[in-house]
Amino acid sequence: MSPFAAFRDATYEDFLASAVAIGPALAAAGDHPLGATIRAAVEATARWAPSNTNLGLVLLLAPLARAALRLPADGASLRTALAATLAETTVADAQEAYAAIRRAAPGGLGRFPDQDVASTPTVTLGEAMALAAERDAVAREYATDFQTTFDAGAPALRRAFAVGLPWSDAVVETYLTLLAAWPDTHIARKLGPEEAVRLQRRARGVIDAGGVRTPTGQAAIAALDRELRDEPAGASGGKGQPMAARKLFTVAVTKDNHVFASAHFITFPGHRCETLHGHNYRTRVLVEGGLDPEAHYVVDFSELKQLMKRLTDELDHKVLLPIQNPKLQVREEGDSVAVAVNGRPRYIFPKIDCALLPIPNTTVEMLAQYLAGRVCRELTASPGVALRAIEVEVEENFGQSATYRESLE
Repeated sequence: MSPFAAFRDATYEDFLASAVAIGPALAAAGDHPLGATIRAAVEATARWAPSNTNLGLVLLLAPLARAALRLPADGASLRTALAATLAETTVADAQEAYAAIRRAAPGGLGRFPDQDVASTPTVTLGEAMALAAERDAVAREYATDFQTTFDAGAPALRRAFAVGLPWSDAVVETYLTLLAAWPDTHIARKLGPEEAVRLQRRARGVIDAGGVRTPTGQAAIAALDRELRDEPAGASGGKGQPMAARKLFTVAVTKDNHVFASAHFITFPGHRCETLHGHNYRTRVLVEGGLDPEAHYVVDFSELKQLMKRLTDELDHKVLLPIQNPKLQVREEGDSVAVAVNGRPRYIFPKIDCALLPIPNTTVEMLAQYLAGRVCRELTASPGVALRAIEVEVEENFGQSATYRESLE
């Protein structure tokens, strides 16, 4: 990302705005639980950026900010204070962090049987990160008390400054140093481990050529940047579109195949809340991506249909309850679920008849985004699926629908 090369769903200015947006949350990190800080920073970002621009940064910076602001008077180092911060994480921190991750909706998360981000965690944030450490570099930092940051990243940045590199070049040099040492787990999740290893080898070649410090290294960096953006070798100027030259196809499963009848109510601005009622919802899912090299399709239609049926069956004949709505208090009480609206008890439902959803309101907009996230996580975990975008439409009445589209590049 630079002022001269935008992504399809985020510009350089979006990243600048995101950096400013998270400032107040990080500045108050010493006074709030770690999970609350992570969620506040992600929600602040969402008010300024149209897509996920900094989830990984927030997850890394929040514990560092909390540790720095709570340094003990005995002169303990930041590294020691950080280890203490990570050791004291709670289940509540994990729940807030999970909600933040779902809010940011990053691509390529996949599905996992233990403490999946789509579920409600039952372990501390530190324990949840330890479970994901082998597949995610950010989680690995939590599990190792930021070993890579302190033992590799910070020294590389200091070395870059020591030879007189400016901030922009020092950051590039540090990133290339880290990439040369470890494959990028984000690339591995989205494009496969082979692509991550190939990129690691390219980074090693750039470092061996002198990095940003030599003309040969700079030329290698420019070539790598063009390759990642699929730009012609002689291209210059303008805003590049990553992967713009790739051949993409679109497949869809229409509304009539996947329906669910559910009850819901939504809250409005102010103190208004509508009464409980029902809809016969219909869904449509559209998937965009590259072709499977052997089968020559984006995704198997039968797999996509089975996935949508399973997801809509989870909502069928249920009362849809948004557990992230600040105006609602949803509380499980044995075999029942009590719902208070603005602090006043209003409903009690059998638990078996409820679908507790990690969304702020049961509007069709939020239902479309929720289903898109579920579809995305499951498809990206399937071998051979090169997903680039997901689009889900949810219709509650004829002529009344909402569509959510997310680019994964």
